[in-house]
Amino acid sequence: MPLSSFAKKAPTTLAKQSASLFSENQSEKQASLNYFLGRGPGLTPSGDDFLLGWLFINQLVFGSTKNDQLILEKAQSLYYTTDVSRHYLYQASKKRYSQNLFYLAEFLKEAPTGFLIDDLLEQLLNYGHSSGADTLAGIAAALIEMEREN
Repeated sequence: MPLSSFAKKAPTTLAKQSASLFSENQSEKQASLNYFLGRGPGLTPSGDDFLLGWLFINQLVFGSTKNDQLILEKAQSLYYTTDVSRHYLYQASKKRYSQNLFYLAEFLKEAPTGFLIDDLLEQLLNYGHSSGADTLAGIAAALIEMEREN
């Protein structure tokens, strides 16, 4: 199913919150960050992993974004998320990601890395208990929202 078909579906709460991350309205964007940061159990909550994937795609497409700093400011607060997530989001704000995400970036830019997309996705999905899947969800949500805006 093409990505554009997902962009046409009625938005869910997750889709609405993801779309708000693209908003020019700062209060909407802040509310959306509050929705995601620290959301879920574990060393790296699902919402944080989602933001990591979302941030990765935005940096890949747009370079540094205003969201890098917004996410970093919120993530560095002791009130929003775990120490591990704070570290990962800090690294992401500096464009430092896992090797598998860099391979995915090469694949998305159509510069083959010697990996099949199935292998890349499997490696990403196998990262952590749910972190890989949550990161991929953030990647997909960012791509879908970009498609919706076009």
